[in-house]
Amino acid sequence: MNETRKASRKTYIAGIALFIAVYAVLFASQAGLRPMLIVCGSMVGGLVLWLKTTFRTPVETSRLLPVYLLTLSLFFLHIAEEFITDFPGGINSVFGSVWTMRDFALLIALLGPAIWIGGAIGLYYRNPIGYYLAWFVFFGMLIGEPTHYLVFPVVQSAQGGGYAYFSGMWTALFPMIPAVYGLVLTLREVKRQRERERSAVESAGTLAASRPAGR
Repeated sequence: MNETRKASRKTYIAGIALFIAVYAVLFASQAGLRPMLIVCGSMVGGLVLWLKTTFRTPVETSRLLPVYLLTLSLFFLHIAEEFITDFPGGINSVFGSVWTMRDFALLIALLGPAIWIGGAIGLYYRNPIGYYLAWFVFFGMLIGEPTHYLVFPVVQSAQGGGYAYFSGMWTALFPMIPAVYGLVLTLREVKRQRERERSAVESAGTLAASRPAGR
């Protein structure tokens, strides 16, 4: 049973690593290297945090799932702003990419939400992929969204014209707020679950030691 479980865990890790690699190649081919590093850096960061927390210690998700869904709702609002204000065009202007609105819609506005909503289902059933996608979303909001204030308009300003609005700037802050709470909540739940498991092991050891010899 343990060997089967280890093999299953390795399969999840390999599958997610492959997903990140494929997404990175696809994203770089459309938006360019630097935007890809921001998005896929979030994916790798989420992978590391997942491996250190909920991969080893699955937690109850009844409190986590609503925060995840709220973060996604606000992020979808942010994507809507990017769509309306031509985010791909802005990226093309500052990084020299050739990202089309069609590719942006397919990759970010359609494929992305399908994956993230699938993550909500995974969280509900406490599936490892759901835990990973939660980490990707929470961590990714804290890495990707600040670039709308600290990277894209700064690069745009350096090219002339001063610091000004960049596509997505109005709503970039919104998903960051629940993402911070989701990150803190996840770490808190992992800590509590590990304390419960440690207490259960200690109680079992005490009970075994208290039994009379020969029984």
